[in-house]
Amino acid sequence: PTPPTFGPSGSENEICSGPTLDDRIVGIKRLHRGKPRFSSLHYNAVDIMFGVACTLRLYNGIPKQPTTKVESNVRDLAEQMENEFDSAIGAAETLLCSSRVLENDTRFTSIEEVMPSCSESAIRLSKMNLCNSSWSVLSQDLVAILANGRRGVLRALLDGKDILRCGSKAAKLHVAATATKTSGGGEDASPKGEQLGEAQKRYKLAQKKIEFYLSWCLEYWGEIQSENLTEAAKDWVTEWGQVTRKGGETLSI
Repeated sequence: PTPPTFGPSGSENEICSGPTLDDRIVGIKRLHRGKPRFSSLHYNAVDIMFGVACTLRLYNGIPKQPTTKVESNVRDLAEQMENEFDSAIGAAETLLCSSRVLENDTRFTSIEEVMPSCSESAIRLSKMNLCNSSWSVLSQDLVAILANGRRGVLRALLDGKDILRCGSKAAKLHVAATATKTSGGGEDASPKGEQLGEAQKRYKLAQKKIEFYLSWCLEYWGEIQSENLTEAAKDWVTEWGQVTRKGGETLSI
């Protein structure tokens, strides 16, 4: 499949159809007046954008709904829809695993902190089969997002919000289906249903975090020297062709 394009318009690779990118930007909730600026929050946003790039590379967006054909029976269609739900949940899990800000509420204060963290995440995810692209590719994606300024940043964050929203909806439907099956068959509560219920809570919490960063970036990204941030990211990628982990192990990236 064609890799995602990290441009500012979002016309070709939008995850959710409907409102345009401009419409969605206008709809972003504004921060309250007097809200602290928190000057280093843009480094946390970089970590989230890396997670979005990693997820879109692996899934290339949320898969399209299955097409119903005359020869398809109900069982085949049910299996197709099950795969769609699993993909939505898998994409949400990948996003959380690849963003330490979303998963662990990690905080970064410089490009020298966030870039090594992203490269470490790429290596870790690759070993877990949750990443199908090298750090070289993902770092270029990240730089491309930053190079498009506030509009590109907002688009990436909106994509992340969509991934989590779709994952939360899929988990909720799975929980409802499990509850119906359990009540009808007189079985005990399904462990999978409980796990998905917890996953849905995690997705919703992470979605709230992205909504905050959307509001913050809309308000303050214009004050950031985005060209300098992009160049700093480029310089880090160029300078560090490998990362040394604790214990002296050197890994190519």
